[in-house]
Amino acid sequence: MCIDCSGVHRRLGTHISKVKSTTLDAWRMDWVQHMKGAGNVIANATFEANLPDAKKLQPTASES
Repeated sequence: MCIDCSGVHRRLGTHISKVKSTTLDAWRMDWVQHMKGAGNVIANATFEANLPDAKKLQPTASES
């Protein structure tokens, strides 16, 4: 997730969005293990499950 999008999520509040920074936040070991276990393919399949392909962000996406 880009810095702009993560900032938007963080401003929603921790009761709404659970975005964590890999450098600014302290991570519990169970969170680290969960993310390692899921990986990008499984995480994307979960979080983007209801998005049409046209709406899914690609690694080449930009702000515009």
